[in-house]
Amino acid sequence: MEYSRYMMQRSPSARPRARVETQVVEAIRAAMKGQPATRIHQAVRQGQMQADFLILLVSRMNSVIMDDSRCRWLQMALLYEQLRNAALSGADAKALSKWAVRLRGVVTDVCALQAASELIRDRYFDGECILAKDAMEELEQQAKMLQTMMHDHDHVVIIKRPSMS
Repeated sequence: MEYSRYMMQRSPSARPRARVETQVVEAIRAAMKGQPATRIHQAVRQGQMQADFLILLVSRMNSVIMDDSRCRWLQMALLYEQLRNAALSGADAKALSKWAVRLRGVVTDVCALQAASELIRDRYFDGECILAKDAMEELEQQAKMLQTMMHDHDHVVIIKRPSMS
């Protein structure tokens, strides 16, 4: 949100997309100096489209992480409370199994976001991180919380095991 406000206060030519486009065009023209104008124009257009694609890809990746973050935190809070209630009430193996399935869904979402950002980073950005600091921290915190919940689940299952048989 802060970044969006910051960008809105700047002139359109100072925004990252315009600056990247200018740099791409200048680099292509310099590299293709002396070649036919139609060929340079075609390469410039392809470069602009590729730059736009990458900017949108990174922007969308960060947006997906941040926009869905609150929902993931609420899901994890609900799961944590359900596990706590299961531990206190002596829930049976079937109830704990259903809980684990719901947890698996949230874990899958977080792991998929991490894997997607790593794939984009490695494929298009030579290993440079594509996530904004807040998006990266959000994913790391959620992954850490999910690991704790999986550990807690294992602890509950081990304690309940004698009564489950």
